[in-house]
Amino acid sequence: MKDGGPGRFEQFSQTFRCATFQIAVTLFLLNCIYHDVESPAQHPRVLQKGKCAKCKTAEPTVLTRNISYCQPCFVNSIDYRFRTHFLKIKVPEAPRVLLAVSGGASSRCLLELFANFSRIDPNQPQRLSQFPSITVCHVDQSAILANPQLANDVEELAKSHGFEFTRVGLDSLFQGQSLHLQKGEYVKSDETLNMEAVERLQYSLQQCASMSAQEDLFSIYTMRCLFEEAKRLDCNVLALGDNATHLALRAISQTSKGRGWNLPGEVALSTVTSFGMHVMRPLKDHLAKEIEMFNDFQGLVSFPHHDLTAGMDKKTSINSMTADFILGLQDELPSTVSTISRTAFKIPSLVTSTTPSCLFCLGYPFPRLFHLILS
Repeated sequence: MKDGGPGRFEQFSQTFRCATFQIAVTLFLLNCIYHDVESPAQHPRVLQKGKCAKCKTAEPTVLTRNISYCQPCFVNSIDYRFRTHFLKIKVPEAPRVLLAVSGGASSRCLLELFANFSRIDPNQPQRLSQFPSITVCHVDQSAILANPQLANDVEELAKSHGFEFTRVGLDSLFQGQSLHLQKGEYVKSDETLNMEAVERLQYSLQQCASMSAQEDLFSIYTMRCLFEEAKRLDCNVLALGDNATHLALRAISQTSKGRGWNLPGEVALSTVTSFGMHVMRPLKDHLAKEIEMFNDFQGLVSFPHHDLTAGMDKKTSINSMTADFILGLQDELPSTVSTISRTAFKIPSLVTSTTPSCLFCLGYPFPRLFHLILS
């Protein structure tokens, strides 16, 4: 590294992590988004008063995005948006899908929509399913969140739809003498050599300086488990249940943490990783509220799914603070989440074919920072 490099990098790092700077970035983004959000009172979408906006005959029972639907039309709109996304996704030939199901409302909806989409129409038996091979994968987080029954519930759910099922524990990343990064490359720690896999997992999270860091590391571990299991099962497509609300919260929180450059790959409908894995998010245009109503109308049961900050104060981490603020703003301005999501989707990617990915999180470093470190 050049003379003065460490000092410049340390100064940059301290400034970037400063709480004042994080708040300023977040408020700046929200200020821009606020002026782009349209109040439903200013532009009401009323096609025929007292009638469903879709069929125009039945009485509306659902109001979402300032549009009124009857129950059948609302359910059809959810399914239609899901199917429309596959017209925009370049799926590889002979796709083998690993469907990530945590047991929450969003992944439960994703499982049901995939089951309907892949089901062969008896009136058209000659028409093959677009996804002939689907495996449901559940990442067992009971070593940290202490909910061992959840994996069994998800397994029964997957088998009821006729899908293959596999489970992988977070501690599987710590099997052996070290945490596996890539073939032939490892991170070693003398302090954890005599620990069991679960103890190593717990120890690594305990070493984080903040709850925000713990949540990020926990998320990285979960995604690494999915990628490793997909490669083990020779799956070339990974389907995630990220919805529009989740992606909007991630866009703001990740920007506050200084990971805004990675947003194009984390919120896009479909991305391809550095090792050729296709990652899709078919629910990216579905609000969390819409998914909950869809599950309720279809009688779909989801299972309690907690996170690291469950029951804690809203100021415990950046993620929980972001969720509290954005969801509160969403109650007053219903277009908030949609506007944040659309803004995040428009951010161009700086990643090229020659950009190296991080061996740990598989993300991409900020280009200028990457060259600064190398220099």
